[in-house]
Amino acid sequence: MFWKPFSVASVKGRVSRAIEASAPGKLVLAGEYAVLEGAPGIAMALNRRARCKVERSDDARWKFSTQFAHWESEHTRESLERQLASDDPACMVRHVCDPSLLPSGGRVVLDSSSLYSSSAKLGLGSSAALLISLGLGLNSVIGRTLEFKDCLVAHRRLQKGAGSGIDVAACWHGGCITFRAGGPARVRMDPSVRICLVWTGGSTVTGEKLARFHQWRAAARSSTMDRLRAHAEEVIEALDDGEAFVRACSAYGDAMSEIDEAAGLGYWSTPHRQIRRYAEAVRITYKPSGAGGGDVGFACTTDPDRLQKFVEQLADTPFRVIPAEVSESGATCETV
Repeated sequence: MFWKPFSVASVKGRVSRAIEASAPGKLVLAGEYAVLEGAPGIAMALNRRARCKVERSDDARWKFSTQFAHWESEHTRESLERQLASDDPACMVRHVCDPSLLPSGGRVVLDSSSLYSSSAKLGLGSSAALLISLGLGLNSVIGRTLEFKDCLVAHRRLQKGAGSGIDVAACWHGGCITFRAGGPARVRMDPSVRICLVWTGGSTVTGEKLARFHQWRAAARSSTMDRLRAHAEEVIEALDDGEAFVRACSAYGDAMSEIDEAAGLGYWSTPHRQIRRYAEAVRITYKPSGAGGGDVGFACTTDPDRLQKFVEQLADTPFRVIPAEVSESGATCETV
């Protein structure tokens, strides 16, 4: 499905060996913003994973480190129950487990480097994937099973209520999913669709864009959102028809232009518009993924030759093709 160059498993019971958990990143294909209004969104899990390794130790402290940003911190078990600095990964602990049930000491190593470019996030769901993998690892240590709904609640708390949860759903379940208020559902897309991820070279602060959207939405005419919701439904209905799916994604991206301009979201930023021109030159579809602005977008078509030409055009540009595949496996956890 993706351009190429020419399972939730929970572990129960107390353990003394290391626990390794992981969760895939995600790509939102359509439904961004509309999913906040009850419309369906569609996303897929990617084979770029966030990983967490948890080990007990004899120390009376918990040590946290990250392999992607070289962050280190130490905390007593009691301090993990309190609110910690938001840039300390340990701040997630009290949201995904009961810290009072943890052993007195341990070590946690987090790695979401495959979802970053140096220190810049790619917009592939790193926060959701890291939260899930940490939650699975810690709950395995204390002999409890983490559920999808627990991750959804935890992520919303950390995001201060912003977001729909579609990223958590994709990272948890794996594969291709549709998502709306009632929850996620696994679906299959016509295999004739070819997708290519492109990074704009910059990151987006999603929370800021969501705040602008909600501010605009409070005074906006309902007809504008009605049209966007209708386009989101059309993308879902076209899943089993590759050509129709590509057209529906294009129409959704066009419909976002109206809201983008009205709400000042910066969804179709200059980099995304530039990339779209390269796509249009070879007659394929391109749109931003998720909140838009920076992060990634994707090109899609049923013609692999056109997609290859698109990739070749980007070779001498600031934009970077991100190799990825669909991950049918969702979040996993095992003793090693």
